[in-house]
Amino acid sequence: MSGKDPSNKKDYSIDTGNGGENPGFSETQGPIPFDRRQGDQGPIPGQRRVRSEDPEPPEQPNARGRDKTVGNLPPVSEIGQRTGNYMLSYGYPRAGKSTFQSHLLRWITQGGEFSLNVAKNDSNDASRIAFNEWMRLWDANRFPESTERGMTKVVELRFRATPVSGRKKPLEFNILEMSGEDQRRVLPEAGRPSEMMEPVREYLSNRKINFLLVLLLDPARDGSENDILFLTLLDYLDANFPGLSERMSLLLLLSKPDTALAKMRSDRRASTEFHDLNVTDRMTPEHVNFYFDTYTPATISRLANWPGKWATAKLRVGSLPRTQGGASETYSDVDFDDAKRVFDWIFEAFTGAPPGKRLPTWLDKMLRDPE
Repeated sequence: MSGKDPSNKKDYSIDTGNGGENPGFSETQGPIPFDRRQGDQGPIPGQRRVRSEDPEPPEQPNARGRDKTVGNLPPVSEIGQRTGNYMLSYGYPRAGKSTFQSHLLRWITQGGEFSLNVAKNDSNDASRIAFNEWMRLWDANRFPESTERGMTKVVELRFRATPVSGRKKPLEFNILEMSGEDQRRVLPEAGRPSEMMEPVREYLSNRKINFLLVLLLDPARDGSENDILFLTLLDYLDANFPGLSERMSLLLLLSKPDTALAKMRSDRRASTEFHDLNVTDRMTPEHVNFYFDTYTPATISRLANWPGKWATAKLRVGSLPRTQGGASETYSDVDFDDAKRVFDWIFEAFTGAPPGKRLPTWLDKMLRDPE
């Protein structure tokens, strides 16, 4: 990195050792031997078809109330009995949430390091239906469509990923998927307070669930829009779910890195800091860190005091064609580097150990730190 005294700037990215072509992520807690943003603390890393972004009021349950089954979700009254690992991706419409989830599952399925089982939902085959559709899109290297808005479109997808070598302890995890149009209703407006769908509130209230919140930073958004959404969401969670942040892992994920790199090329601050922006087609770890610090400074400052596990990462799914306006619906040269790093982080965040490894014993800890 040029332009700043390294002694005054912490390097909190992963150096992949290959010229920075495969940037990773940073973390603040966990036994993973990565550079940290601060201190040395505890454990734990597209585009869509355009839809109207005009918000609609969230659908309300009928007279059956908490016994109502919404979409493929259990009755609201039963969500409090759920246990296990849940991941919720949050961001603006077309930020890349479904692309992230689909590409992550593609890596698990095709990367050769895991076997994947698609679990049946309680009352239907929503997980299998969604997964089969994503597999068809993979054949054509197409991005998934945006999730439709509305309470009946909120889905719970269940999976089990088992390492194929080493300790074959599986990770069972669930994905809660909802539309960006519904998610951004957490932003209050004149005459309307912050809102979140009742089933999602019930999941977040359940203290038996291990949560991972993925904040999708969309570089196509102008100014402070990403900071505004993320800070509003985190304040909403703090106000309505006391103690949730202490048991929730958080990943700040940069989607569409090609768009982010183009944005940096036109920013004098970035061109002063880096002299390689016009000769590279990949974001390095230093580029990624600069992007977070420059374009979401309020979120980064907020996460510095996050009591749970957190990390930052980017997600590159492949090469985008050069188009004359509009968003590309396809990609080529599938890239699993970021997906692997992200899922390894998620695996350890939920289980406490890297894929294929066992949890450290008290003797391991004593030998590593005899004092």
